[in-house]
Amino acid sequence: MGPRPKNTDLEASAPFVSAAVGYDGFPYRYTSSVRSTQRKGDIATARAIATFTAMGYDVSIPLTESAAYDLIVDDGRERARVQCKFANNGRRQVDLRRIHSNSAGYVVKRTLEDSYDWLFVLDGENSEYLIKACLANRRSVTLREVNKLGAVAESGLLQLP
Repeated sequence: MGPRPKNTDLEASAPFVSAAVGYDGFPYRYTSSVRSTQRKGDIATARAIATFTAMGYDVSIPLTESAAYDLIVDDGRERARVQCKFANNGRRQVDLRRIHSNSAGYVVKRTLEDSYDWLFVLDGENSEYLIKACLANRRSVTLREVNKLGAVAESGLLQLP
């Protein structure tokens, strides 16, 4: 494989545009909306890592992007697979589909049974929610106060399944 062609559009990187290399070795672009959505997911995952670590859990991250969960939390006795999401709307709706891009475009996947054990959600107001269930075959879920992380922790329901 020879040198990659120079692409001045990618080299003039703005805060919302980043370059990556496709399978063919040539660069492709992330648009600002895709990158912004990915960034929100990254923020939710980072927040979940910090929160579970502060609560005394060991946290592991899968090595590949193909897992249907983002984290594994371990209390020394049992482990739970955690899917992390970000919700930034007034209706408190969380889209449960997994959407990512590849060389052919966007791939949308619905959650299958037993894909994860817990759903961690960070909302636009910095509130954290934990739903201790896999919400398979659903497009979305509405966040409820009973699932707010403080309420779950205080109720004693934060033990692993």
